[in-house]
Amino acid sequence: MNNTPDNKTSKETKEDTVFPVEATGQINVTGGPVTDDAVQEGFLQSPTTPQERRRGLQVLFASLIAVGMGQSLVFTILPPLAREIGMHEWQVSSIFALSAFCWVFSSAYWGDKSDHWGRKKAMLIGTAGYTVSMFLFAGSIKVAQLALLPLSVAFALMIGTRAIFGVFGSSTNPAANAYVADRTTPGERAAGLGLLGAAFGVGGILGPGVAGAFSAIDLLAPIYFVAFLGLCSFLAILKLLPERTRPTPRARTPFWTLLNDRRVLPFVLFGMGLSVVQSTTVQTITFYFMDRIGFSPKEAAQFVAVAFMASALAALFSQLFVVQRFGLSTRALMRGGTAVGILTYVLFIFIPEYSVLTLAMVLQGFAFGMIRPGHSAAASLAVASEEQGAVAGLLGGTGAVGHIIAPVIVAVFYQGVGPQSVYWLCLGLMLLLLVTLYVHPAFKVILEHRHREVVDRPEA
Repeated sequence: MNNTPDNKTSKETKEDTVFPVEATGQINVTGGPVTDDAVQEGFLQSPTTPQERRRGLQVLFASLIAVGMGQSLVFTILPPLAREIGMHEWQVSSIFALSAFCWVFSSAYWGDKSDHWGRKKAMLIGTAGYTVSMFLFAGSIKVAQLALLPLSVAFALMIGTRAIFGVFGSSTNPAANAYVADRTTPGERAAGLGLLGAAFGVGGILGPGVAGAFSAIDLLAPIYFVAFLGLCSFLAILKLLPERTRPTPRARTPFWTLLNDRRVLPFVLFGMGLSVVQSTTVQTITFYFMDRIGFSPKEAAQFVAVAFMASALAALFSQLFVVQRFGLSTRALMRGGTAVGILTYVLFIFIPEYSVLTLAMVLQGFAFGMIRPGHSAAASLAVASEEQGAVAGLLGGTGAVGHIIAPVIVAVFYQGVGPQSVYWLCLGLMLLLLVTLYVHPAFKVILEHRHREVVDRPEA
């Protein structure tokens, strides 16, 4: 039932809308009576208060900061550790590639399971997997440092422990996204999902700083620290995150059948395109600064770090201020963000000056800060409530696709054709994505017809 909300809604009512009441009386969201099984599993025991729902969002925000911090920290700390124990660059890359490969497939699986088990259980699996993998990863590196096992064996242990993160740690993000999707109206969905994306971005910014601070104690100290934060996140979700309502039941059909669904497949392909563009840029931008501007490796490391920081801050500004404050529609976020992204690559290609390339990095961060929550919200709006977890998992997997494909693009285009060819490819992909937003029926239905839809707050 679609009703236009009263403009005089009180602040308390508005807060209820963002995180609405999960259960009322003794009736569940599907309209049936409360069952003994549901009560035993922790669902539908009592309504949550507005304070509990705000606390739930704060718990999710803090937990995703910890996950984002661990991701960026490992990227920062592993190369010097690898040099110290005698590993090659290809071995470092293979550790990240395998983890990303596991993430692609596991994310969809756990998102689907959250539709049946509940979001909280899936998030607990994810944070537990993250914590265990971090502790074991640090331990496997310590084994190599002390030469307790041959380096080849220690390398296999590192591969295995990072695979744990890819397989189990991938459960957190889709379940968190589905948790927010269950508790927001279509008009609020982009803002809610944007807040989770911003949390991951904050962690990404803090990670290198934490790595620098704790590595003064020991190179492994930062990894142990974020593993401890993962344990704190697990306990916070276990004790403080309210989930009184079971997700809407869904037929037990394999989640991968959604890939054949015309409502879902375009969003999956769009997410893969975004991931390829973003990952390719991240993996080549330092080389690009050296090759196009003429920086030495030392200069490039310093100046590109500033550009990356500026890009991350722009993404946070986009997600925490623009998306949250102005309540932009999914249409404005996706089309506007993609257009800004196109401008980014025009600057990359045609004006090889440090100030301009840094501006391009800022614009890229701002653009993806708009596109990501718009994309997630639009895909969420395209499916029914009982499919939220499965779709969130599929989209979560697309984010890792770029890390698998980007090395091939770098080898074929950057090294084989020339530095600018990679950015021409990225520009072409961004243009294709923008055209798709205007002409593909799946995007037109959501972006043209549903971006203004106002509905009652959900009961989840």
